Amino acid sequence: MYSKILIISHNALSEHQSNGKTLNSIFKSWPADKIAQIYTLPEIPESKNCKKFFCITDYDQIESIINVFLQRKRKACRYLTIQERLFYQDKRHRIIRKLKSSFLSLVRDILWSLNLWKTKELLDWVDNFDPELVFILGGDSKFIYNIGLFISTYKKIPLVLYFTDDYKEYNFNFNLFNLLKTYLIRKKIKNTIKKAQLVFAIGEDMALEYSNKFRKKVFVLRYCAEKKEIIKINNLIRRKGDDFHISYLGNIGLGRWRSLEMIAKAIDELSIKEKNIIFNIYSLEKPSNKQLLNIKKYKNTFFRGAIRGNEIDKVLITSDIVVFVESFQKKYKKLTRLSISTKINEYIAYGKCIFAYGPIENGTIRFLKNKEIAAVETNFLDLKEKLYNLIKSDFERRRYERAAYEYSKIMENRIDLNKLISEVIKNKNKAKYDNK
Repeated sequence: MYSKILIISHNALSEHQSNGKTLNSIFKSWPADKIAQIYTLPEIPESKNCKKFFCITDYDQIESIINVFLQRKRKACRYLTIQERLFYQDKRHRIIRKLKSSFLSLVRDILWSLNLWKTKELLDWVDNFDPELVFILGGDSKFIYNIGLFISTYKKIPLVLYFTDDYKEYNFNFNLFNLLKTYLIRKKIKNTIKKAQLVFAIGEDMALEYSNKFRKKVFVLRYCAEKKEIIKINNLIRRKGDDFHISYLGNIGLGRWRSLEMIAKAIDELSIKEKNIIFNIYSLEKPSNKQLLNIKKYKNTFFRGAIRGNEIDKVLITSDIVVFVESFQKKYKKLTRLSISTKINEYIAYGKCIFAYGPIENGTIRFLKNKEIAAVETNFLDLKEKLYNLIKSDFERRRYERAAYEYSKIMENRIDLNKLISEVIKNKNKAKYDNK
Protein backbone atom coordinates (compact mmCIF):
# COMPACT_ATOMS: atom_id res chain seq x y z
CA MET A 1 0.00 0.00 0.00
CA TYR A 2 1.62 3.22 -1.18
CA SER A 3 1.17 6.61 0.48
CA LYS A 4 0.22 9.74 -1.50
CA ILE A 5 3.39 11.79 -1.91
CA LEU A 6 3.69 15.42 -3.02
CA ILE A 7 7.22 16.11 -4.28
CA ILE A 8 8.47 19.70 -4.09
CA SER A 9 11.68 20.57 -5.92
CA HIS A 10 13.33 23.04 -8.26
CA ASN A 11 13.67 20.49 -11.07
CA ALA A 12 10.82 18.67 -12.75
CA LEU A 13 10.87 14.88 -12.85
CA SER A 14 13.11 13.85 -15.72
CA GLU A 15 14.50 10.85 -17.57
CA HIS A 16 17.78 12.69 -18.21
CA GLN A 17 18.54 15.61 -15.85
CA SER A 18 20.35 14.68 -12.62
CA ASN A 19 18.03 15.73 -9.78
CA GLY A 20 14.88 15.09 -11.80
CA LYS A 21 16.21 11.68 -12.77
CA THR A 22 17.05 10.89 -9.14
CA LEU A 23 13.48 11.66 -8.06
CA ASN A 24 12.08 9.61 -10.93
CA SER A 25 14.15 6.62 -9.89
CA ILE A 26 13.29 6.90 -6.19
CA PHE A 27 9.56 6.99 -6.86
CA LYS A 28 9.46 4.75 -9.94
CA SER A 29 7.33 2.13 -8.15
CA TRP A 30 4.67 4.61 -6.96
CA PRO A 31 1.27 4.34 -8.70
CA ALA A 32 0.18 7.32 -10.82
CA ASP A 33 -2.64 8.25 -8.43
CA LYS A 34 -0.24 8.32 -5.47
CA ILE A 35 2.33 10.84 -6.68
CA ALA A 36 2.36 14.49 -7.75
CA GLN A 37 4.93 17.26 -8.06
CA ILE A 38 5.30 21.01 -7.61
CA TYR A 39 8.41 22.35 -9.32
CA THR A 40 9.86 25.83 -9.91
CA LEU A 41 12.11 25.76 -12.99
CA PRO A 42 10.84 26.21 -16.57
CA GLU A 43 11.26 22.56 -17.54
CA ILE A 44 9.19 19.90 -19.26
CA PRO A 45 8.41 16.99 -16.89
CA GLU A 46 9.28 13.45 -18.00
CA SER A 47 7.86 10.58 -15.98
CA LYS A 48 6.36 7.17 -16.69
CA ASN A 49 4.17 7.15 -13.60
CA CYS A 50 3.68 10.72 -12.31
CA LYS A 51 1.08 12.66 -14.33
CA LYS A 52 0.12 15.44 -11.90
CA PHE A 53 2.33 18.54 -12.08
CA PHE A 54 2.08 22.14 -10.92
CA CYS A 55 4.74 24.63 -12.05
CA ILE A 56 5.46 27.94 -10.31
CA THR A 57 8.37 29.90 -11.80
CA ASP A 58 10.41 33.00 -11.01
CA TYR A 59 8.72 34.76 -13.89
CA ASP A 60 5.32 34.04 -12.33
CA GLN A 61 6.43 36.01 -9.28
CA ILE A 62 7.66 38.93 -11.37
CA GLU A 63 4.51 38.91 -13.49
CA SER A 64 2.34 38.87 -10.37
CA ILE A 65 4.18 41.88 -8.95
CA ILE A 66 3.91 43.81 -12.22
CA ASN A 67 0.19 43.15 -12.48
CA VAL A 68 -1.28 41.74 -9.27
CA PHE A 69 -4.76 41.85 -10.75
CA LEU A 70 -3.86 39.60 -13.67
CA GLN A 71 -1.96 36.74 -12.12
CA ARG A 72 -0.98 34.05 -14.59
CA LYS A 73 -3.03 30.90 -14.11
CA ARG A 74 -0.95 27.82 -13.41
CA LYS A 75 -2.34 24.43 -14.25
CA ALA A 76 -2.18 20.98 -12.80
CA CYS A 77 -1.91 19.13 -16.06
CA ARG A 78 -1.37 15.64 -17.34
CA TYR A 79 0.69 16.79 -20.30
CA LEU A 80 1.97 20.25 -21.17
CA THR A 81 0.50 21.75 -24.32
CA ILE A 82 2.60 23.01 -27.23
CA GLN A 83 1.86 26.57 -26.12
CA GLU A 84 3.13 25.80 -22.63
CA ARG A 85 6.27 24.19 -24.01
CA LEU A 86 6.94 27.33 -26.03
CA PHE A 87 6.28 29.48 -22.98
CA TYR A 88 8.72 27.55 -20.80
CA GLN A 89 11.37 27.93 -23.47
CA ASP A 90 10.68 31.65 -23.70
CA LYS A 91 13.71 33.93 -23.69
CA ARG A 92 12.58 35.65 -20.48
CA HIS A 93 12.77 32.36 -18.59
CA ARG A 94 16.21 31.53 -19.95
CA ILE A 95 17.47 34.93 -18.79
CA ILE A 96 16.05 34.45 -15.29
CA ARG A 97 17.72 31.05 -14.95
CA LYS A 98 21.10 32.67 -15.56
CA LEU A 99 20.73 35.05 -12.60
CA LYS A 100 23.00 33.08 -10.29
CA SER A 101 24.96 35.71 -8.36
CA SER A 102 24.53 35.84 -4.59
CA PHE A 103 22.90 39.28 -4.77
CA LEU A 104 20.36 38.16 -7.35
CA SER A 105 19.71 34.96 -5.40
CA LEU A 106 18.82 37.11 -2.40
CA VAL A 107 16.52 39.25 -4.56
CA ARG A 108 14.93 36.06 -5.85
CA ASP A 109 14.17 34.84 -2.33
CA ILE A 110 12.69 38.26 -1.48
CA LEU A 111 10.37 37.99 -4.50
CA TRP A 112 9.16 34.58 -3.37
CA SER A 113 8.81 35.76 0.24
CA LEU A 114 5.96 38.05 -0.91
CA ASN A 115 3.93 34.81 -1.08
CA LEU A 116 2.22 35.68 -4.36
CA TRP A 117 2.56 31.99 -5.23
CA LYS A 118 -0.09 31.14 -2.61
CA THR A 119 -2.91 31.25 -5.13
CA LYS A 120 -6.34 29.70 -5.10
CA GLU A 121 -5.28 27.58 -8.10
CA LEU A 122 -2.42 26.09 -6.09
CA LEU A 123 -4.56 25.36 -3.03
CA ASP A 124 -7.33 23.83 -5.14
CA TRP A 125 -4.79 21.65 -6.92
CA VAL A 126 -3.27 20.51 -3.59
CA ASP A 127 -6.72 19.81 -2.15
CA ASN A 128 -7.69 17.85 -5.23
CA PHE A 129 -4.63 15.61 -4.95
CA ASP A 130 -4.90 15.50 -1.13
CA PRO A 131 -1.36 14.33 -0.28
CA GLU A 132 -0.47 12.40 2.84
CA LEU A 133 3.13 13.60 2.97
CA VAL A 134 5.35 16.36 1.53
CA PHE A 135 8.75 15.31 0.14
CA ILE A 136 11.18 18.22 -0.41
CA LEU A 137 14.32 17.86 -2.49
CA GLY A 138 16.64 20.39 -0.85
CA GLY A 139 18.01 23.34 -2.81
CA ASP A 140 20.02 26.54 -2.41
CA SER A 141 16.97 28.84 -2.18
CA LYS A 142 14.85 29.48 0.90
CA PHE A 143 11.56 29.47 -0.97
CA ILE A 144 11.66 25.77 -1.88
CA TYR A 145 11.59 24.95 1.84
CA ASN A 146 8.91 27.58 2.47
CA ILE A 147 6.60 25.99 -0.10
CA GLY A 148 7.00 22.60 1.57
CA LEU A 149 6.51 23.98 5.08
CA PHE A 150 3.41 25.90 4.00
CA ILE A 151 1.73 22.87 2.41
CA SER A 152 2.72 20.65 5.34
CA THR A 153 1.04 23.12 7.69
CA TYR A 154 -1.94 23.74 5.41
CA LYS A 155 -2.73 20.03 5.06
CA LYS A 156 -1.40 19.06 8.51
CA ILE A 157 0.75 16.32 7.00
CA PRO A 158 4.34 15.17 7.69
CA LEU A 159 7.37 16.63 5.97
CA VAL A 160 10.34 14.66 4.59
CA LEU A 161 13.62 16.22 3.42
CA TYR A 162 16.18 14.85 0.97
CA PHE A 163 19.61 16.38 0.29
CA THR A 164 21.71 15.49 -2.76
CA ASP A 165 24.15 18.38 -2.37
CA ASP A 166 25.58 20.28 0.59
CA TYR A 167 23.74 23.57 0.16
CA LYS A 168 24.74 24.88 3.59
CA GLU A 169 28.27 25.35 2.13
CA TYR A 170 27.13 26.95 -1.12
CA ASN A 171 29.46 29.97 -1.01
CA PHE A 172 32.19 30.37 -3.62
CA ASN A 173 33.52 33.79 -2.61
CA PHE A 174 33.72 35.66 0.67
CA ASN A 175 31.77 38.76 -0.31
CA LEU A 176 29.01 40.31 1.80
CA PHE A 177 26.12 38.99 -0.32
CA ASN A 178 27.56 35.48 -0.39
CA LEU A 179 28.03 35.41 3.37
CA LEU A 180 24.49 36.69 3.91
CA LYS A 181 23.03 34.18 1.48
CA THR A 182 24.93 31.31 3.13
CA TYR A 183 23.82 32.41 6.61
CA LEU A 184 20.16 32.61 5.55
CA ILE A 185 20.09 29.26 3.74
CA ARG A 186 21.85 27.53 6.64
CA LYS A 187 19.27 28.97 9.03
CA LYS A 188 16.41 27.84 6.78
CA ILE A 189 17.85 24.32 6.36
CA LYS A 190 18.31 24.01 10.13
CA ASN A 191 14.75 25.17 10.77
CA THR A 192 13.27 22.83 8.15
CA ILE A 193 15.25 19.81 9.39
CA LYS A 194 13.96 20.54 12.89
CA LYS A 195 10.36 20.40 11.62
CA ALA A 196 10.86 17.41 9.31
CA GLN A 197 9.72 13.99 10.45
CA LEU A 198 12.33 12.25 8.29
CA VAL A 199 15.60 13.41 6.70
CA PHE A 200 17.61 11.68 3.96
CA ALA A 201 21.03 12.34 2.40
CA ILE A 202 22.51 10.90 -0.78
CA GLY A 203 25.67 9.50 0.81
CA GLU A 204 27.15 8.20 4.05
CA ASP A 205 29.48 11.18 4.58
CA MET A 206 26.67 13.69 4.20
CA ALA A 207 24.32 11.68 6.43
CA LEU A 208 26.94 11.51 9.19
CA GLU A 209 27.86 15.21 9.01
CA TYR A 210 24.22 16.35 8.93
CA SER A 211 23.30 14.00 11.80
CA ASN A 212 26.07 15.51 13.94
CA LYS A 213 25.51 19.12 12.92
CA PHE A 214 21.72 19.19 13.19
CA ARG A 215 21.41 16.58 15.96
CA LYS A 216 18.89 14.52 14.08
CA LYS A 217 19.12 11.05 12.56
CA VAL A 218 19.74 11.32 8.80
CA PHE A 219 19.26 8.22 6.64
CA VAL A 220 21.15 7.40 3.43
CA LEU A 221 18.90 7.25 0.37
CA ARG A 222 20.61 6.49 -2.91
CA TYR A 223 18.64 5.09 -5.80
CA CYS A 224 19.71 2.06 -7.79
CA ALA A 225 19.35 2.55 -11.52
CA GLU A 226 17.36 -0.06 -13.43
CA LYS A 227 19.63 -2.86 -14.59
CA LYS A 228 19.46 -4.08 -18.14
CA GLU A 229 19.55 -7.86 -18.34
CA ILE A 230 21.30 -7.78 -21.71
CA ILE A 231 24.39 -6.18 -20.25
CA LYS A 232 25.14 -8.31 -17.20
CA ILE A 233 28.90 -8.03 -16.82
CA ASN A 234 28.85 -6.76 -20.43
CA ASN A 235 29.48 -10.25 -21.80
CA LEU A 236 26.70 -10.39 -24.38
CA ILE A 237 27.64 -7.42 -26.52
CA ARG A 238 31.28 -6.95 -27.40
CA ARG A 239 32.93 -5.36 -30.39
CA LYS A 240 35.91 -7.12 -31.93
CA GLY A 241 38.65 -5.48 -33.89
CA ASP A 242 37.27 -1.93 -34.02
CA ASP A 243 37.97 1.24 -32.04
CA PHE A 244 38.47 1.31 -28.29
CA HIS A 245 35.70 3.53 -26.93
CA ILE A 246 36.00 5.69 -23.82
CA SER A 247 32.84 7.69 -23.03
CA TYR A 248 31.85 10.50 -20.70
CA LEU A 249 28.13 11.10 -20.15
CA GLY A 250 27.16 13.95 -17.86
CA ASN A 251 27.41 17.61 -16.94
CA ILE A 252 30.42 19.62 -18.00
CA GLY A 253 29.89 22.53 -15.57
CA LEU A 254 31.47 23.20 -12.17
CA GLY A 255 34.97 23.01 -13.63
CA ARG A 256 34.59 19.47 -15.00
CA TRP A 257 35.50 20.51 -18.55
CA ARG A 258 39.08 21.21 -17.48
CA SER A 259 39.40 17.67 -16.07
CA LEU A 260 38.00 16.25 -19.32
CA GLU A 261 40.64 18.20 -21.25
CA MET A 262 43.36 16.64 -19.08
CA ILE A 263 42.06 13.17 -19.97
CA ALA A 264 41.90 14.13 -23.66
CA LYS A 265 45.53 15.28 -23.50
CA ALA A 266 46.63 12.05 -21.79
CA ILE A 267 44.83 9.90 -24.39
CA ASP A 268 46.52 11.75 -27.25
CA GLU A 269 49.91 11.07 -25.69
CA LEU A 270 49.27 7.34 -25.33
CA SER A 271 50.76 5.05 -27.94
CA ILE A 272 49.09 1.65 -27.89
CA LYS A 273 49.44 -0.65 -30.88
CA GLU A 274 46.30 -2.19 -32.35
CA LYS A 275 44.05 0.13 -30.34
CA ASN A 276 42.58 3.24 -31.92
CA ILE A 277 41.28 5.09 -28.86
CA ILE A 278 38.19 7.29 -29.23
CA PHE A 279 37.14 9.54 -26.34
CA ASN A 280 33.54 10.71 -26.77
CA ILE A 281 31.96 13.39 -24.56
CA TYR A 282 28.15 13.47 -24.33
CA SER A 283 26.35 16.25 -22.47
CA LEU A 284 23.10 18.20 -22.46
CA GLU A 285 25.20 21.29 -21.75
CA LYS A 286 26.93 23.00 -24.63
CA PRO A 287 30.59 24.01 -24.17
CA SER A 288 31.69 27.56 -24.93
CA ASN A 289 33.29 28.28 -28.30
CA LYS A 290 36.66 28.53 -26.56
CA GLN A 291 36.21 25.12 -24.92
CA LEU A 292 35.22 23.54 -28.23
CA LEU A 293 38.28 25.02 -29.95
CA ASN A 294 40.51 23.66 -27.17
CA ILE A 295 39.05 20.15 -27.39
CA LYS A 296 39.55 20.08 -31.17
CA LYS A 297 43.30 20.19 -30.52
CA TYR A 298 43.08 16.58 -29.38
CA LYS A 299 42.71 14.23 -32.34
CA ASN A 300 41.15 11.37 -30.36
CA THR A 301 38.47 13.38 -28.50
CA PHE A 302 35.04 14.43 -29.79
CA PHE A 303 32.16 16.37 -28.26
CA ARG A 304 28.98 14.56 -29.37
CA GLY A 305 26.31 16.72 -27.73
CA ALA A 306 23.15 15.43 -26.05
CA ILE A 307 21.79 11.87 -26.23
CA ARG A 308 18.66 10.37 -24.68
CA GLY A 309 16.85 7.11 -24.02
CA ASN A 310 17.99 4.21 -26.19
CA GLU A 311 20.98 6.22 -27.40
CA ILE A 312 22.33 6.25 -23.82
CA ASP A 313 21.83 2.48 -23.61
CA LYS A 314 23.74 1.99 -26.85
CA VAL A 315 26.66 4.21 -25.81
CA LEU A 316 26.99 2.56 -22.41
CA ILE A 317 26.77 -0.95 -23.85
CA THR A 318 29.43 -0.31 -26.50
CA SER A 319 31.85 1.66 -24.30
CA ASP A 320 34.97 -0.11 -23.08
CA ILE A 321 35.48 2.45 -20.32
CA VAL A 322 33.14 5.10 -18.92
CA VAL A 323 34.59 8.24 -17.34
CA PHE A 324 33.65 10.22 -14.26
CA VAL A 325 35.35 13.55 -13.54
CA GLU A 326 35.26 16.34 -10.98
CA SER A 327 37.08 19.65 -10.77
CA PHE A 328 40.30 20.28 -8.85
CA GLN A 329 39.40 23.96 -8.36
CA LYS A 330 39.11 24.86 -4.68
CA LYS A 331 35.64 26.42 -4.88
CA TYR A 332 34.17 23.35 -6.58
CA LYS A 333 35.94 20.89 -4.28
CA LYS A 334 34.19 22.55 -1.36
CA LEU A 335 30.82 22.40 -3.07
CA THR A 336 31.03 18.70 -3.99
CA ARG A 337 32.83 17.28 -0.94
CA LEU A 338 29.71 15.46 0.34
CA SER A 339 27.90 14.84 -2.96
CA ILE A 340 27.48 11.52 -4.75
CA SER A 341 26.97 11.87 -8.50
CA THR A 342 23.70 10.43 -9.80
CA LYS A 343 25.52 9.30 -12.95
CA ILE A 344 27.55 6.78 -10.91
CA ASN A 345 24.42 4.79 -10.08
CA GLU A 346 23.79 4.28 -13.79
CA TYR A 347 27.39 3.30 -14.52
CA ILE A 348 27.29 0.78 -11.66
CA ALA A 349 23.96 -0.71 -12.73
CA TYR A 350 25.34 -1.26 -16.23
CA GLY A 351 28.34 -3.09 -14.82
CA LYS A 352 30.78 -0.75 -16.55
CA CYS A 353 34.48 -0.30 -16.05
CA ILE A 354 34.63 3.17 -14.50
CA PHE A 355 37.64 5.47 -14.72
CA ALA A 356 37.32 8.32 -12.21
CA TYR A 357 39.53 11.42 -12.20
CA GLY A 358 39.19 14.09 -9.55
CA PRO A 359 40.29 15.28 -6.10
CA ILE A 360 40.06 12.96 -3.10
CA GLU A 361 38.10 15.72 -1.33
CA ASN A 362 35.17 15.00 -3.66
CA GLY A 363 32.43 12.79 -2.21
CA THR A 364 32.00 10.60 -5.31
CA ILE A 365 35.74 10.08 -5.77
CA ARG A 366 36.07 8.96 -2.14
CA PHE A 367 33.05 6.68 -2.50
CA LEU A 368 34.42 4.96 -5.63
CA LYS A 369 37.87 4.57 -4.10
CA ASN A 370 36.62 3.23 -0.75
CA LYS A 371 34.26 0.73 -2.39
CA GLU A 372 36.95 -0.30 -4.92
CA ILE A 373 34.49 -0.25 -7.80
CA ALA A 374 36.42 2.07 -10.12
CA ALA A 375 39.92 2.86 -11.28
CA VAL A 376 40.47 6.14 -9.45
CA GLU A 377 43.18 8.71 -10.15
CA THR A 378 43.61 11.88 -8.09
CA ASN A 379 46.91 13.15 -9.48
CA PHE A 380 47.48 14.55 -12.97
CA LEU A 381 51.10 13.34 -12.99
CA ASP A 382 49.90 9.73 -12.78
CA LEU A 383 46.86 10.15 -15.05
CA LYS A 384 48.45 8.91 -18.28
CA GLU A 385 50.02 5.81 -16.68
CA LYS A 386 46.74 4.88 -14.94
CA LEU A 387 44.81 5.16 -18.21
CA TYR A 388 47.47 3.23 -20.13
CA ASN A 389 47.37 0.30 -17.69
CA LEU A 390 43.57 0.19 -17.73
CA ILE A 391 43.33 0.28 -21.53
CA LYS A 392 46.01 -2.38 -21.96
CA SER A 393 44.64 -4.82 -19.40
CA ASP A 394 41.42 -6.69 -20.26
CA PHE A 395 41.69 -8.38 -16.87
CA GLU A 396 41.64 -5.08 -14.96
CA ARG A 397 38.64 -3.78 -16.88
CA ARG A 398 36.68 -6.99 -16.28
CA ARG A 399 37.58 -6.83 -12.60
CA TYR A 400 36.09 -3.35 -12.26
CA GLU A 401 33.03 -4.35 -14.30
CA ARG A 402 32.33 -7.26 -11.97
CA ALA A 403 32.95 -5.13 -8.87
CA ALA A 404 30.55 -2.43 -10.09
CA TYR A 405 27.82 -4.87 -10.99
CA GLU A 406 28.12 -6.79 -7.72
CA TYR A 407 27.91 -3.54 -5.77
CA SER A 408 24.70 -2.67 -7.63
CA LYS A 409 23.15 -5.76 -6.05
CA ILE A 410 24.09 -4.48 -2.60
CA MET A 411 22.47 -1.12 -3.39
CA GLU A 412 19.15 -2.75 -4.22
CA ASN A 413 16.58 -2.57 -1.44
CA ARG A 414 19.01 -0.98 1.00
CA ILE A 415 16.15 1.08 2.39
CA ASP A 416 12.40 0.56 2.19
CA LEU A 417 11.28 4.14 1.54
CA ASN A 418 7.57 3.35 1.46
CA LYS A 419 7.80 1.54 4.79
CA LEU A 420 9.58 4.49 6.46
CA ILE A 421 7.10 6.97 4.99
CA SER A 422 4.14 4.84 6.07
CA GLU A 423 5.48 4.82 9.64
CA VAL A 424 5.82 8.61 9.58
CA ILE A 425 2.24 9.03 8.32
CA LYS A 426 0.98 6.57 10.90
CA ASN A 427 2.52 8.66 13.69
CA LYS A 428 1.59 12.04 12.22
CA ASN A 429 -0.76 12.90 15.08
CA LYS A 430 2.27 13.22 17.34
CA ALA A 431 3.79 15.96 15.16
CA LYS A 432 3.24 19.70 15.22
CA TYR A 433 2.84 21.54 11.95
CA ASP A 434 3.75 25.19 11.46
CA ASN A 435 5.68 27.08 8.79
CA LYS A 436 7.26 29.78 10.90
